[in-house]
Amino acid sequence: MVNLIKILLLKIFGLFPDSPFSEYMEGMDTTFFEYLNWFFPLDTILNMFLIWVNCVLIVLVLMLVKKYLLDKLLGLLASLPLPF
Repeated sequence: MVNLIKILLLKIFGLFPDSPFSEYMEGMDTTFFEYLNWFFPLDTILNMFLIWVNCVLIVLVLMLVKKYLLDKLLGLLASLPLPF
């Protein structure tokens, strides 16, 4: 089953074009990235960004659940007969 999923994903990723930046990166000297990471820690920034995106997604999902539950509750209350 895992091999089937692996083959399927490889076929899907094979449909995507190659990176448009590869031709520009070949002629570039990339040794400065090691030194740039001392002043601008890309790995830490990426991890913090991913945590922020996850928090935003959680908040959005909770807002949708709250709206759904309130709509259901108000629908149930509206269907009840009035006591007077």
